Amino acid sequence: MIGLRSVDDFYSEKLFTVEFPSKVSLLPKDIFYEVSANLDIDLKSVYDLLIGSFQAHMCPGYWTEIDEIRIPSRHYDCTIKKYNLKKPDVWAIESKSLHDSTSYLLHFIYPLSDPVPTPKQSVAIFVEYLQKSGRNHHVTCDSNFLAADDIPLLSTKSLKFTVSCQKNRPSEIWSKGLQVGLAQSYTRVVSGENMVCACTLNNGFVNLASTYFTVEDNQVLYSSEYRRDLLSLYDETKGYADNFGHLVMSYFPDIKFRNFRMQLLVGWLVYATTNAYILYTRQSDVLTHRAFQSQIAADLMNC
Repeated sequence: MIGLRSVDDFYSEKLFTVEFPSKVSLLPKDIFYEVSANLDIDLKSVYDLLIGSFQAHMCPGYWTEIDEIRIPSRHYDCTIKKYNLKKPDVWAIESKSLHDSTSYLLHFIYPLSDPVPTPKQSVAIFVEYLQKSGRNHHVTCDSNFLAADDIPLLSTKSLKFTVSCQKNRPSEIWSKGLQVGLAQSYTRVVSGENMVCACTLNNGFVNLASTYFTVEDNQVLYSSEYRRDLLSLYDETKGYADNFGHLVMSYFPDIKFRNFRMQLLVGWLVYATTNAYILYTRQSDVLTHRAFQSQIAADLMNC
């Protein structure tokens, strides 16, 4: 707990001293909480600066992913926190996010927007950004964002999609003829409208859809190998945001602010240092993540 390395020292009865360099020059906890609770921050300006900086340092690659990122928040006055029992921090401020295959955070939605963009609207915002890059991109996202019917509207020559589709309504794509000639297997795979779709036999809804490739128009070939191709493509491109989230939460400060806006600001600063570390690791000789964070903290304290 306090850095003792010797078992003999830990269990002995002799006196020992724990030194805390610079402790006398630090703010007392009560004063820190009082100051942080009454700071007024222009969060929109900070957000705009972060997005501009993130996109200035990384050009999106071909493989990209849309998902959610979260900032833990237990503040009782936080009106934008959400509950998710499946997450380690069940209460958190959540944003939709766009990531490169390096896990780098390219874009995220401002959570204090009024109104906050829906998941589908968030996809449109990210697509608009990607189309300005002048390059081709592939986008992966989960069932929180799109239905199979949405994909042809977004797909272009420069944008391909692989999506785990919403299952809460029948798909027009499925009902207008893609079911013709399906193989009778547990998972059915078909191709049409420049898109490959798959659904499980017991519900009849499209579960996965991709414009990345097509299958031959031959009933005999609608087999498990295409299902494996589709699942592999989805799995291999799905984890970028998760990797970023793991890096963020590895050393997230466990501080309870009286003002949830400060919690939001600190979370964004952790996003920034995480992005900085991802860029830093592209060098050949790098520090560990812990050493990198420690070096940043030491440099800031010496400013």
